[in-house]
Amino acid sequence: MIPVGSGNDFARALRIPVKITEAVATILGGRTIRIDVGKAGNQYFANGLGIGFDAWVVERGKEVPKLTGNIIYLYAVLKTIYNYEPPVMSVRYNDVERHEKIFMLTAGNGISLGGGFKLTPDALMDDGLLDLNIISDLTKLQIYQNLLSVYSGTHTKMPQVSTARTTGLSIESDEGVAVHLDGELMSLSLKALDISIIPKALDVIIP
Repeated sequence: MIPVGSGNDFARALRIPVKITEAVATILGGRTIRIDVGKAGNQYFANGLGIGFDAWVVERGKEVPKLTGNIIYLYAVLKTIYNYEPPVMSVRYNDVERHEKIFMLTAGNGISLGGGFKLTPDALMDDGLLDLNIISDLTKLQIYQNLLSVYSGTHTKMPQVSTARTTGLSIESDEGVAVHLDGELMSLSLKALDISIIPKALDVIIP
């Protein structure tokens, strides 16, 4: 892998250098490991999937092509907060079924998304499981108060946050939800989606 994205969370999770020359050196002299891959519908993701707020952040980030790196995400987060309305979703995983307003849902293979937001801080890329981070409806004040905690991964202690590990889950929403895969927008109005993990599906060269 040669990291050329805005966030490069997948590269960081695997300790692949962001500098291109060092990434190439890793390819030439590194070692190969086998990691899991997520599947959403008929599409795949290596690092993580986001539903709700952070998918709209991806959409808002397209409005500022001249910005780079974390600045894009910070700008997009602040802009999205003002007019985002959490959708009502039905979420099924393991033996759990929830039907409620959900601020955002993350299915992580890696630990972070959006240039360092540690939404699933305990995720492992080779355990055959997706780490779930489900955040219930939040007020704008609660969003501002806890924004920095997402960078450290300590947001998981919030009462509005639920975590779990699973091999698969399903999402339904009559009003439609925004979804991104590895920071690339999949849809802004998806009404149903099945998500799963494919164990040991991808070979990656790491340092």
